[in-house]
Amino acid sequence: MNSLKQFLFTLAMIVGLSIGVSAQKNDDQKKPPVKEPPPIVNPGKKPPRPTPPREEDKPKKPQIAFTTTLNVED
Repeated sequence: MNSLKQFLFTLAMIVGLSIGVSAQKNDDQKKPPVKEPPPIVNPGKKPPRPTPPREEDKPKKPQIAFTTTLNVED
């Protein structure tokens, strides 16, 4: 008798869960909103690159630097 109760209980659980799953399966789900296409970036003309300075336009570095030291007495 006890095994018959367990069998009927198991059968009722299976049927009940199956009905619950099938009821949820038919729910209408909201569709996600339509995404707008990303904006198209058209850079057009690029600004001209600055030309590197020529060798003769660069300032000249001194060949030898003379330094003097100051002796400060307290």
